[in-house]
Amino acid sequence: MIYWPIVLTFLWPLAFIAILSGPLGFAVVGIWPALSLWGLSAALAVIFAVDFTFKRDWLRASAMLPLPLTVVLAIVIAAFNIDFAVYVINRARDDLQLLVTLPTYSREISNLPHQEGPRIATFLWRDLNGFGLAFGYEFLVYDESDEIALPAERRSADWKKNAGSDLECKLTGVYHAFGHYYFVGHGVDC
Repeated sequence: MIYWPIVLTFLWPLAFIAILSGPLGFAVVGIWPALSLWGLSAALAVIFAVDFTFKRDWLRASAMLPLPLTVVLAIVIAAFNIDFAVYVINRARDDLQLLVTLPTYSREISNLPHQEGPRIATFLWRDLNGFGLAFGYEFLVYDESDEIALPAERRSADWKKNAGSDLECKLTGVYHAFGHYYFVGHGVDC
């Protein structure tokens, strides 16, 4: 049995997400070679599948199919629903990056002083547009009470006191990552 197409079926999307998890310059430079190699490996799998089909080696021919099918599926999703594709890529990138860096954040959160009300910590996550925080950015927020997900008027007084100035301004989106972690968009109105 030939395993490389099956391995690459899972490896290329993970590599794609890992490249997008890196710094912006790395992502811009690395994305095109990765996409090209993903497409070339899929084309090679199709060539081998045709060859094995002519040789009536059905098992090896079918082992080649997952790789080109994932490329076709990725193209169809991107072509017909680009917003969904961008959301999935960004979400996977953010979740992967958070999982890798979670011990650092957990250590900082464990060092927070004990106070009345929930423990809340904000960490600058990323600049949303590449202009050095001038036009909006995103925080990673640890909120022990999960009140960040509530409308502003429903948050408790203790929460507001512990939240700090970073969360007083208009939030442009709150997305639950997992546990008590949230990605929070921050506008430029402060």
